[in-house]
Amino acid sequence: MTSRAQACNDPVEGFPLLPTRTNVEVFRACPPFASLAEGDLLALTACFRGQTYATDEPVFRQGDAGTSLYMVAEGTLVASVQQRDARSVEINRMNATEIFGEMALLDPAPRSATVTAATPSTVYELHADGLATLREQSPAAACALVSLVIRDATRRLRRLDHWVERELTRLAESAGQAPTRSLVAPHGEGT
Repeated sequence: MTSRAQACNDPVEGFPLLPTRTNVEVFRACPPFASLAEGDLLALTACFRGQTYATDEPVFRQGDAGTSLYMVAEGTLVASVQQRDARSVEINRMNATEIFGEMALLDPAPRSATVTAATPSTVYELHADGLATLREQSPAAACALVSLVIRDATRRLRRLDHWVERELTRLAESAGQAPTRSLVAPHGEGT
């Protein structure tokens, strides 16, 4: 019979996360997982794989296929996007217990940014197949993880909504027109 760790870890390179106190405590320090029962934390830990990165080593590059989400165990990582003029612009820094790349579990589109280690870092990776296994073995842990992904996606959409509103206002003002009404639905109103 296949163990839970093997079932979760087979599709991804890196080292399997053993359910040591240190690994479990990294997950417990992440707010969405803090209230999980010990067994659910162990199941969650078993479905991730660890990988170490040297300073300036990429975790993934903009345009790569997205098949996994990641959690920073230690170190600092930087997300940057390549502009049309070939400049790289930093858009985010991530530290211990922060999740990134989670959109790959909702949409397998190419990565929208490059993530690189700013310091020597250890990152835990969950492949989409590992999430399916986690759903079977620990629905509570899977629910906490999916809730985290949905909250992050919602936060990104709200940020985009505000950015679009600011840009529409800026464009109207630069054309000498005052915006008469918002083209973006106010928060709380949707279609």
